[in-house]
Amino acid sequence: MALPDDQGSIRFVGYLDRVDRASDGSTVICDYKTGRTRSQAGVDADRQLTAYAYAASRGALCDPASGEPLSPASRLSLYFADDGTEVTTTRTSDELARFEDELYHRLSRIADTVVAVADRVWYVAVKEL
Repeated sequence: MALPDDQGSIRFVGYLDRVDRASDGSTVICDYKTGRTRSQAGVDADRQLTAYAYAASRGALCDPASGEPLSPASRLSLYFADDGTEVTTTRTSDELARFEDELYHRLSRIADTVVAVADRVWYVAVKEL
């Protein structure tokens, strides 16, 4: 993802528990959880699943055999291992666009902080010379 003001880019690395290809060729992402089963609303709001869906929509998930990008996720689920419950959800293109905007704004704030700290350190280093 490109940083604001041509400050470079950031590459995110993550590990998905399970990625399947549905019979229609679409991508299905499943994350395994322990502990208490979440409600449908909780799964619908899960940021980790949104991040996975966003990555898939950007072509970041690849077929291990061919290396080709997988299609965007048609289904996302959390599988709760303690009781064997699976709760499934989806993300719309509007939800993914909002996630991207929020991510960009967070990165902007982080980049501003890093530049401010880097400027301060540079200033201190210059003063010490």
